[in-house]
Order: sequence, then structure tokens, then C-alpha cells
Amino acid sequence: MEGMDLPTVVAVPMAGGPSTPELVNAVGFGFLALGTCSADNAREQLAAARAPFGVNLFYPQPEPPCDDVASVARHLGASIPEADVTS
Repeated sequence: MEGMDLPTVVAVPMAGGPSTPELVNAVGFGFLALGTCSADNAREQLAAARAPFGVNLFYPQPEPPCDDVASVARHLGASIPEADVTS
């Protein structure tokens, strides 16, 4: 393998997907799926992962999105879907 250009592996699970700090540390750029875990568990996983890495989160909110998100959506000509925060 010496001298070979190997592709970068990017692991991008969604919440509940196969993601661990060990997996993040083993690939070129991994993501932690923290959208459904507790804050304490997220802190543990963040502390165990080596940078650089990404994080997938959920941010449900009952009120309309903040002005920054709305302005970006307007700029892109996109709509912002209503979030169902009942479950």
C-alpha cells in the first residue's frame, strides 16, 4: 500500500446510525450521531473522538426558525418545513 493514493472515507450516520468515537477515529472524517442521545452521553462521545470530525444533531423547536435560518432560506429560494415536535 505504500505509495498508493487511498480514498478518504467519510462516515456520516444519522441519529441512531452506526456511529462511535472509535469509528470516527478510524476513518478519514467521521460524524457522531448525537441527535437522540443524552447530553451526558454526547459529552462522553465528544471527549473520546479525535478532531477533525462532524456531529449530527436535531434541534426541534416549536417557534419559527431564527432570522439567520430564514434569511438563508430566502436567499436560496427554499422553504423551511414545519417541525413536528409532538413526539
